[in-house]
Amino acid sequence: KSSSEREYRVYFRRWWILVIFMLMIVSNATLWVTFAPISDIAEDYFGDAGSTTRVNMLAIIFLISYPLGTLIEVKCMQLWKLRGTILVGGCFSFLGSLFRVLAAYIQSEEGNNTSTVYFVMLFGQFLAALAQPLFMNCPASISASWFPPEERDISTALGSLSSPLGNAIGSVLPILFV
Repeated sequence: KSSSEREYRVYFRRWWILVIFMLMIVSNATLWVTFAPISDIAEDYFGDAGSTTRVNMLAIIFLISYPLGTLIEVKCMQLWKLRGTILVGGCFSFLGSLFRVLAAYIQSEEGNNTSTVYFVMLFGQFLAALAQPLFMNCPASISASWFPPEERDISTALGSLSSPLGNAIGSVLPILFV
C-alpha cells in the first residue's frame, strides 16, 4: 500500500489525550488574561508598584516572550518530540502558576515590598508565557500522531479553539472572584 492508503490503528485514548492537551491550553490561556478585566483592582493590589502599564505588562509579557518560547519549542521537538515538548510546556505553566501563588502569599505577609510582589508575579507570567508556544504549535502534531486522516480536521480544530476558550474563561473568572 502507498503511504496515503496506509491504515492506522487508533485507540479510544486518543480522545483523552486531546482533552488533556486542550485543558493544558485552556489553563495557560487563562493565565494570560486574568489581570485584564480587573486591571484597576490589580493596580491597587500591587500598591506603589502597580501602574496601568505594569499591570498591562502582565499580559503583554506573553506577546514579548512568544519568539523565545517558539525557539524553545523547536529545540524541544528536536530533542524530545511531541510528548517531551508538551511536558516541558506543562512544567513551565505549572511553575508560572506556582510563582503567581507565591506572589499572592508574599503580598499577604505584612510589610513586604510591593515591587517584590509584582516582580514575582511578572516572573510567573513570564514562565507561563514561555509555555504558550509549546502548546499553540502542537495541535496539528497531536492530530497527526494520534488520529486517523478522517478525524484530523476535527481534532486540530478542537485543539486550536482551546486558546480562545481559555481567554474567554480568563476574562470572566477574575470578575467573579473579586
